[in-house]
Amino acid sequence: MQKSAVKPIYPCLFSIYPVLYLISTNSRALCFEDVIKALLLALVLGLFLYGSFFLILKNPDKAALVCALFILLFFSFGHIGNLLSLFEIKYLDFYLTILWGLIFSGLTYCILRTQNPSRFRIFLNSIAGILVIANLLFIVLVFLSSPKAEINSDKLWPLTQPARTAIAGHPQPAPSEDLPDIYYIILDSYERADKLQQYYHFDNSGFIYALESRGFYVAGASRSNYLFTYYSLPSSMNMIYLNDLPPDIFSSLTSSLKTSYVLDFLKLQGYKVIQFKSGDWVTDQLNADVSVNQSVSQTTTYRLNAFELMLAQTTLLHTFYNFLSPWNNETQHDLRNSLVQDNFIQQRFNIQNTFLHLPDYAGQNGPFFIFAHVPSPHYPYIFGPNGENVDINAANYLLNTGLKDHSPYTNQMLYINQLTLDSIDRILSQSSKPPVIILASDHGHDLIFDPEKPDAAGLDLRSANLIAIYYPDQAYQALYPSISPVNIFRSVFNHVFGASFPLLLDITYYHPAPDLKAVSSTVRFQDACLLYNICAVERQQ
Repeated sequence: MQKSAVKPIYPCLFSIYPVLYLISTNSRALCFEDVIKALLLALVLGLFLYGSFFLILKNPDKAALVCALFILLFFSFGHIGNLLSLFEIKYLDFYLTILWGLIFSGLTYCILRTQNPSRFRIFLNSIAGILVIANLLFIVLVFLSSPKAEINSDKLWPLTQPARTAIAGHPQPAPSEDLPDIYYIILDSYERADKLQQYYHFDNSGFIYALESRGFYVAGASRSNYLFTYYSLPSSMNMIYLNDLPPDIFSSLTSSLKTSYVLDFLKLQGYKVIQFKSGDWVTDQLNADVSVNQSVSQTTTYRLNAFELMLAQTTLLHTFYNFLSPWNNETQHDLRNSLVQDNFIQQRFNIQNTFLHLPDYAGQNGPFFIFAHVPSPHYPYIFGPNGENVDINAANYLLNTGLKDHSPYTNQMLYINQLTLDSIDRILSQSSKPPVIILASDHGHDLIFDPEKPDAAGLDLRSANLIAIYYPDQAYQALYPSISPVNIFRSVFNHVFGASFPLLLDITYYHPAPDLKAVSSTVRFQDACLLYNICAVERQQ
């Protein structure tokens, strides 16, 4: 094949490669709607740049080389900036922008002086093609390994019996007009009180006392069974350890609430399931009868989704998030503020609106199961201790890296405490019959937790979670301090419905983060209680 017959298509391929790479490394947590706009925009950007440089240079090969250079510099800026930020260089983005401009100018001059630029066509087309195809294949593999359909829990349940215990069988439905509404409120990344005192020197005893004074049982030694929401909530909503399942069933339940034994059981009792959507791709898949979708109707500007923000942070747009000129120390005009403020507004509205409307079903004819996953005090840190706006840099919207100061987390926790207690008070006062309320976190905080290099202290902090349960009759004899999420609904169903679910051994498993696991690999779960001895004190209580 003659070189003249080969078109320089590599600028367009290079423009979509960074987007495909980011999709492939986060594919388990993304859906098609999250990424398609970014992918199309990147392709349009490549075509537009190539066409613009061609009109200026009148040479397709030189235009392609200059375009590819610009794309390389544009999409690498944020990555290089994040690496260099470890050295805490003042005005890093300002100087890096100047350096990028010099590099582009110098290499563009060299390209324009090149006598035979067409000799690069086949090589660059091949490199770009390989990169794009490799990422597309990985994305396809992830898609093929993802759940294709819901698994009926009647088929699932016999498979979920760990060898160490026996299931007494399905409790028989016992519908009754007197059944209580059941609230399951998950506060994401809410840390256990004693660990807040130990690692943060933060006293949260006032909140714990407030719960206990309202009649809650607070488990003082609870730990999550898993370290990430994608495993923790599917486990608690199916009352099982996911790693006890066959590989195909495990893959279908991971990062998904489409199948839930808890919901199937409650629906047999006549419950209607109400879900308050959080915007989290995993928890919003719940098979609810009614989904309360939060939105800010007055917002008219386009809001970047989480993937688009993450992509922007890897590009030259990174400088618009963080750039402050050396001669201007005022942060209120930071362009990053205008780019992400709408996302903060939406997140704030979602959280406040969820707590505001949780009691809406209290006075209605039920029974209802109300599910609310509140993505807080997990970052982004968008609330001050009294609900006020916080500095956008402290909020650290996309990533939690480099955040050594824990005050944004504990300040946000103080406000979440206020919202939680207010909502609970209104639920209790407005309920036509006394409800059951489960207040829990899916895992603890990650201030010192490194999922790739676990240690005892990091696992101790990450796994110590909140569990508080309210029964109308205050009969808490069957509850115990070290109860874990896998046993929450076993205990609640035994108490409310007279079921006979045996309690499982409370274990915390270490495992890689779901988005760090290769699609073809097998997840290795390690008993962190045994290997790191983090549960010894709790089990003695």
